[in-house]
Amino acid sequence: LRIVKSPQRYTCLDEDRRYLYESLRSGFRREIEVDREGLVVTYPDFWQRI
Repeated sequence: LRIVKSPQRYTCLDEDRRYLYESLRSGFRREIEVDREGLVVTYPDFWQRI
């Protein structure tokens, strides 16, 4: 196991419900949805909370 610094950015898209996650190193981007507590509900193409 190796810990590596990974610059990233989160941009609010919809009143604290949807965010754009961006990996500044790789260029990976994905919109994620969170609940009222800020916990991720949907991470498209990877998983969804049930």
